[in-house]
Amino acid sequence: MKTRAKPLGIEIKIGNLDKMLDEEYFAALAQYPGADGVIRDFTNVVDSSHAKDALVIFAADILALTLIKSPGELGADIAIGSSQRFGVPLGFGGPHAAFMATKESYKRSLPGRIVGASVDVTWQHCIQTSITN
Repeated sequence: MKTRAKPLGIEIKIGNLDKMLDEEYFAALAQYPGADGVIRDFTNVVDSSHAKDALVIFAADILALTLIKSPGELGADIAIGSSQRFGVPLGFGGPHAAFMATKESYKRSLPGRIVGASVDVTWQHCIQTSITN
């Protein structure tokens, strides 16, 4: 993140989110559960961030999400993570598969077309029209 942010003039601050809530920021990224395995309640972080119109992003452990509240349930705007925890192998020596989910209102802000199935109402209508004609 530091490498990508520096040329854009974005300052990255790393630390305890609870202590940074009074500062100015446009997004908060939380590890869920933490690197030490602690499962925190981020309700205050989500509420404070949304009060400032800031996004909340959770870097989540997909296997842990089978037992704990999902980022969506906690009010996160975006959830990201790696699917390697499910034993997904490397593809041709490349990185592990990942996941990214967002609230409905942000889905059109995602860069490009994400790999996988996507349904567009207009596209679906065109397909149905051509099949029936």
